Amino acid sequence: CMVYASSGTNVYGYDLRTCTSGPIIKTPHLDLSSSFQCLDEINQLSFSFPKRNKDGCRNYQLAAVDDCGEVHIPSECIPQSIVSQQSPISSKHTVLHHAEPGSHTIASSAVFRPRVNGMYVASGGTDCMVKLFDVTKPKRATSSIHVKPAESENTTQLCNPPFIHSLQWSPSGRLLAAGVGDGSCVILRGEGNRLVEIGRLGYDEGGHGSAVAAVCFPGFGSSALTTKPTNSVEAEDRLLISAGNDSKILFWDLGGNMVDGDALDPLRYLGGCSDVNTQAKEKDNELKDTTEAMKSATISSKKSKSKNKKKGKTNNQHKAASTDDDLFMNDLLPSPPKVLFQIP
Repeated sequence: CMVYASSGTNVYGYDLRTCTSGPIIKTPHLDLSSSFQCLDEINQLSFSFPKRNKDGCRNYQLAAVDDCGEVHIPSECIPQSIVSQQSPISSKHTVLHHAEPGSHTIASSAVFRPRVNGMYVASGGTDCMVKLFDVTKPKRATSSIHVKPAESENTTQLCNPPFIHSLQWSPSGRLLAAGVGDGSCVILRGEGNRLVEIGRLGYDEGGHGSAVAAVCFPGFGSSALTTKPTNSVEAEDRLLISAGNDSKILFWDLGGNMVDGDALDPLRYLGGCSDVNTQAKEKDNELKDTTEAMKSATISSKKSKSKNKKKGKTNNQHKAASTDDDLFMNDLLPSPPKVLFQIP
């Protein structure tokens, strides 16, 4: 097991498997500082999604985000043990410039996007910007989103700009959550090489009363825990955890309106919560009863309307009517974002 840590502008690696002197390791086994060449203090280290090489081994990239507003990524994959590091560490690396030239922006977070062809990194900083980079074309961001202050006036904080404190991709790589300094969580969707803002979780939705320090899509393994297993990586996209400076940890259900595809209701697989299984069953029964009632009402409505319609109705008209009914049912079954529970 390798542990990587940063201190100042340095990056070190510790191989816990070789530790025989006790739980405290005073000397690092690897010094990777020359691979990153950061010029200012490092704020975060971020791992890429593992990829297998020709030998079947998993390879990881590691990125370091610093106070200069830069993201440094070594050209070589990081060593997974002391034994695997046979040759000297290369000093070649890629630099992504989150900060604009001449600005004093600090890059606070950067995360690799999982499950995509190529290598994409999202970055955020004190310029209230979230940017998406293609690592193979590092000179310019492929997409930039300026996060504006939340419009809610119910927050308990006096003034806090929407600095980006934390970023996290969902397990499928489709959604990007940003923890913002004004107390909200901004949800973005990745569409190819660009980002689109699709929602915001603020104080009015039961969110934080002060800055959000961290966001996380936990990926609890719902595919294996549900009664109806699914192989879709989108299954866990609805569950988001956020931690704020108000001393609260919130568990969010992003809802079916925001997260489409095969994402599951988190209540189906969350354990350890009070009556969570009972709540899931009751919700399923209510949804089933409501759906059946709406289907019956729709069928009855169709029968009554069919008496006044001509028999020469075309297939295209049938399809249009069916689409209208589906939209009608979706409007009556909203699934907005909500807080499932909180840890004070």
